[in-house]
Amino acid sequence: MYSALYLLHFDSFYNSVEKAIINKDQVPPIFLKRLDSSGKNMLMLAIEKESFHVATQIMQLHPDMLQSKCKKGITPLMKACELGNMEIVEFGLKHQKDAFFDVDNDGLSPAGYIIKRGHEELFNLLVNEHRDMMEKLISIKKSPKFLYMAFKYANEEILKNIWNSFGHVLRNEVDAKGNNWAHYACTFGNRCLSLTDQMTIEELLTVNKDGQSPIFMAAKYNQDEFIMNLPKPVQRRLANGMDFDNEGYSVFTVACKAGSLKAAIATLSFLKSPYYMDKDKWGMNGAMYAVMTDDFELVELYLAKFTQRGFIEVLNNEGKSAFMMACNERKYNSIRAFFFYYSDLPSLFAKVGDKYPHVEPFFQMLNFGLLAEAYFALESIRVKDYELARQYLLSILKKHEAFEKLSKKIANK
Repeated sequence: MYSALYLLHFDSFYNSVEKAIINKDQVPPIFLKRLDSSGKNMLMLAIEKESFHVATQIMQLHPDMLQSKCKKGITPLMKACELGNMEIVEFGLKHQKDAFFDVDNDGLSPAGYIIKRGHEELFNLLVNEHRDMMEKLISIKKSPKFLYMAFKYANEEILKNIWNSFGHVLRNEVDAKGNNWAHYACTFGNRCLSLTDQMTIEELLTVNKDGQSPIFMAAKYNQDEFIMNLPKPVQRRLANGMDFDNEGYSVFTVACKAGSLKAAIATLSFLKSPYYMDKDKWGMNGAMYAVMTDDFELVELYLAKFTQRGFIEVLNNEGKSAFMMACNERKYNSIRAFFFYYSDLPSLFAKVGDKYPHVEPFFQMLNFGLLAEAYFALESIRVKDYELARQYLLSILKKHEAFEKLSKKIANK
């Protein structure tokens, strides 16, 4: 009978074995441990189908099957944790505790699945009755991935429970890269706002082996609310632009490079002069990083906050100003913000000899049909009709951008 059964399509095979188990027939272990095409055993399939009566009988016969990984690295215990099945979790804790230290291909453990799905009752069971195991799981040294996943997925109640139960463990550890618990929490800062009050100034300013404090994590991952809620002493430190990582990047430039615009704007609210003139080892100042995001609002706020000299007077190591960079890289929103808000058009379009050094890249990017309008704009500046010049420039930019998009569309056909 069983030989013929083994030749069945897997779905039919599973249904037949499930029926045999329900009828309390003896099923050879080789049948229970058979894997489908994705590497799932019979226990995993029973749990997935929420046939928990069948799953319970299988795991009682073969507890080791709780640790059998499918191709995604997921075990039956992880699936039971994800679905919130108390009976299977309790059985695993009693008979197969090592299974709680398994991780899937994404680094998520069974307890991680409980956190991800917000099963507070199961999490409380782990904390209250298996604290030693949880202290090992939540250790930054021993299992940093678990802590990362906890901050990524935990709901408000579980976050509080983690801190109240294991804060004393977290405070005293760093991982192999020198990250403390605040580095992990700040990566998901907007979700972890409730923990802001628990972070000491020292923890927030502790740098890892890359020279980055937890605030760099918040900036990199766009945690704007968290940045706005930083303690005042930390905000003052940001205001002075004092923190630079080993590469020479500031918190603001890290946010810009990562495209974390909300975080960049939040950080910008603290910065003070003379930050706009400060250059890193590439000769780049904050204005250059702002224009490279090509975000109109960020460039607009930067123009409004700092003296506008930083956009044309500061040159990087290649001899380019922020405005030149915007033109060379076709950062249309940044250029548009310049023409809307840059008040000193005469300086921007100043002629030196027979050249216009600051806007030469702007002329170079225009197609021939728009050059005449560009010189009309220059003439308007010469006669001090700055509003007319501004209108010319915005019109030129709009036409050029439309022309370039059309050219690309034709080229791609």
